[in-house]
Amino acid sequence: MEVYIHPSRAHKAAAISLGLRQQLPDDLGLLEDAAKEIQNAIVHLKRSNKEIKEFDPEGKDPELVEAIAENILALAKKEERLQQIRNKMRALGAPEELCGPPAAPPAAAAAAAAAAAVPAAAAPAAAAAAAPAAADEETPAAAAAAPAAAPAAAPAAAATAAAAAAAAAAAAANEEQQILSNVVTGLSGRMQAMDIKDDPTTPFEEDTPGALRLLLQQLLQQLLQQQLLQQLQQQLLQQQLLQQLQQQLLQQQLLQQLQQQLLQQLLQLLQQLLWELLQQLLQQSLQQLLQ
Repeated sequence: MEVYIHPSRAHKAAAISLGLRQQLPDDLGLLEDAAKEIQNAIVHLKRSNKEIKEFDPEGKDPELVEAIAENILALAKKEERLQQIRNKMRALGAPEELCGPPAAPPAAAAAAAAAAAVPAAAAPAAAAAAAPAAADEETPAAAAAAPAAAPAAAPAAAATAAAAAAAAAAAAANEEQQILSNVVTGLSGRMQAMDIKDDPTTPFEEDTPGALRLLLQQLLQQLLQQQLLQQLQQQLLQQQLLQQLQQQLLQQQLLQQLQQQLLQQLLQLLQQLLWELLQQLLQQSLQQLLQ
């Protein structure tokens, strides 16, 4: 996989060193050209990480894992240098549109680049639709009972949809957690295989193996923290879905009870109507007999 290489063409911004401790010139033209060149390099590095992610999403190839680590290190340095150049341009009175938005801190930029190397899990989607069917009724009592029976099907469909959504969310979260674990494991294996010593006093811009190892350790810690946060979010989401499912089941039970009460009232009304009709028929029969 290709890693960023400085363009071979001559450019006047090449006179500005990328070393984080190097002094910057007081020439807005040179600073603007250097900022554009660093922005192009950042775009190239991010595209390289994306291609690596697509080629090896699980991080099984140690060489590709090492390439991602090198790209992340280069991204952190270039974004920090870009921020220094923009601050210098602001100090020289350059317009804000030339300086661009403030860049993220180096640690946050490295964490964002590491997170970008992990493929995002597919968003869970599950839906269930219930189509109500209406049948012709012969009596007024059955026609009045039909609207009460229709809402009872909605909570059942909603409960089924909530259960499917919970299962899909859990599967997606497990897949994302597995991918993140593979990347962390690959980075850990590459770090353990490196026979180097840490030297915190070594300047960062010298690209020493110790500085690389320290940055990888920080990235691993951030990845582990992100993994724990995702697990907590997954548990919270499952609890929320479970609560919604319980509420829907409770609503379904209440609707069923209401439906039963309505049916009982309708039956009582029918009995009363039949009794009154029978009394009227008896009275008419008696009157005819008396006549």
